[in-house]
Amino acid sequence: MTAHCITLGADPEFFLRDSRTGAVVPAVGLIGGTKGQPLQIPGARPGFTMQEDNVMVEFNIPPVEDEYGFTDAIQHALACLDAYIESKTEGKLERDVRPSRLFSHRALAHPQAMTFGCSPDFNAYNGGMAFETVNPRALEEPDGAWRFSGGHIHVGYTNYLPYSVPPFVVAHFLDLFLGTPMMKWEQLQGKRGELYGLPGRFRPTSYGLEYRSLSNMWVHDLNIAQLAASRVAHTMAFIKECTEDQLATLYGQIPWPSLRAALTSYSSRQVGEVRGFISSSFRRHPIARYL
Repeated sequence: MTAHCITLGADPEFFLRDSRTGAVVPAVGLIGGTKGQPLQIPGARPGFTMQEDNVMVEFNIPPVEDEYGFTDAIQHALACLDAYIESKTEGKLERDVRPSRLFSHRALAHPQAMTFGCSPDFNAYNGGMAFETVNPRALEEPDGAWRFSGGHIHVGYTNYLPYSVPPFVVAHFLDLFLGTPMMKWEQLQGKRGELYGLPGRFRPTSYGLEYRSLSNMWVHDLNIAQLAASRVAHTMAFIKECTEDQLATLYGQIPWPSLRAALTSYSSRQVGEVRGFISSSFRRHPIARYL
């Protein structure tokens, strides 16, 4: 990887379903691998790994430098996983594309189905402080419990930007440039949007950050995946073009609470109002060329 490029990675999740009935099936014991010891995806190029996460299948792609490498990596991983799942289950199971699924209590009886990630998520709208951990009781329904599949995107930029930018600031601008065009699909994510799909959700990393607001809606469609990757690149190019003072001035005046409200309610009108304010207030700022 070269210092003049950002890097893009991902660790998306998806559910499995019965190919005959469409009923969702826990991935426990079917795929193998763990967070600490992921497995190489059979048939995939080196660096493509898989694991079981709660009742989902999770996969990882190696970092790439552009949107074309990103979509190619996602397609390659999914093609190999689909083939492996079909072979492993003799065609009985297949990939399920929905981000929110209600499992019966019986299907969640295995201890792994009650194991949730322990690393905290951080909130760009609270100065980068940690989000309150989701209480498992919030997932409960009388006839089962919800599980959710995310489409987290990893962005490496520490060697790309000419100055240091706090991760929560980068997460805010990803909400503006990536989160807004993804709303048309994210509004279909169901229950996940109320708990794990909130704007500004991220984790800092040694290379940049992991943007965690998005569901896996983009993962299963090449065009949406390419849009997501291109908007990340767009965001980072904008930040790089700004001087440190320009970015700080802009950041301090954008109505971030209004953007958060727009993303939470999937309101195109409110997004338009935020964009209109930025356009009228910063006509000579680099952002005028990026909105």
